[in-house]
Amino acid sequence: MPGIERFEVLVELKRTRPGVRVIVITGGMRGAAANHLQLALQLGADQVLAKPFSNDQLTAAINLLLPVTPAPAGETG
Repeated sequence: MPGIERFEVLVELKRTRPGVRVIVITGGMRGAAANHLQLALQLGADQVLAKPFSNDQLTAAINLLLPVTPAPAGETG
């Protein structure tokens, strides 16, 4: 985003909305990507993905952040 440093959005979002869940996606930085993903986790990201990633990896990251709701009484999964 123009005018915004890489992690400013993450830091501000976590500061102003502490309950929000965040997946950081990074790519195109090759060796630096791992450092950026680690920094994102340290700054409060809940999940991180490096490009390229599969639909299954994205789905798994999203599912990890969704709340677990118990099945209604009498239902089995």
